[in-house]
Amino acid sequence: MQKFCPDKLLPFQTYRTPRADGRGFQRGAIELCPSLAHFVFSERFRGYDDGQRMEILGQCSAGEARKMVTRTEAHPSWVERQDQIIRCGLWKQFRLIPSLPVAITRNELVLNDAHCLGKGWEKRNGGQERWEQLVRTTAQRFNSTSHQMSLLATGDTDINNPFLFTSRLDVLLSNRQPDQVVIACRQGVDSLAELWCIERHLPVVHVPLRAAPSLPVKSELLQSLVEMATHAILFSKEDSATVKAIIELLRAQQVPTRHVRLDAHGRPLPKTMTPARPPRPSR
Repeated sequence: MQKFCPDKLLPFQTYRTPRADGRGFQRGAIELCPSLAHFVFSERFRGYDDGQRMEILGQCSAGEARKMVTRTEAHPSWVERQDQIIRCGLWKQFRLIPSLPVAITRNELVLNDAHCLGKGWEKRNGGQERWEQLVRTTAQRFNSTSHQMSLLATGDTDINNPFLFTSRLDVLLSNRQPDQVVIACRQGVDSLAELWCIERHLPVVHVPLRAAPSLPVKSELLQSLVEMATHAILFSKEDSATVKAIIELLRAQQVPTRHVRLDAHGRPLPKTMTPARPPRPSR
């Protein structure tokens, strides 16, 4: 039987590379991770030492990445976060190879131990049992497509209010976190959504709507974006053509949607208010 373990080379995409100025993400720069172990090791340094994080992702094997980890200090909250990081990485691998979680739930794969992840994952410390439980529960969840929450989060490209975005989502999702978040790879709301996912170690599905900055949005990509969503949240001021098209498609697909409308200063409008229409020109 084939074996599955954290250091098996099964490359998958993670998140976009943050911009150096801290305002959003680099256009089109979606990072590639060689293995689950690479992802776990690199996320130890997210928001703590980004140069180290990128260097770990560039190692040719999980063994080389692990050597780097043993020589450096990790983020102070690392221990509390690693299980969720593993779930996120597994989900991304399963999206790349959908037959993998099916084989796991059918016991057609041998789950090798996770000692390669380092301290705390040895068999004598219950690491094997913990690893197998994480893999199997994530695979079962991935296979249960009818019960998944795939949240589309998007809106205007000129909105940059992390507190507003985070507070609204934390209230709406207080009882359940999405299994994955669908992002259109733009700036503004899309960047806020990706940052929100990174902070919570949630899987992201990137759907770039333009092949290049100067090219128009492709209607088939808009359709693909909406078809992935079981739920949606949008933040917008005056709806752009792209936001309007997304809203129309969401209505046609009958996707439950929360639309947060903002005024010109980016503040939420009361639910009873609608944006004022410009006065009619006098005759």
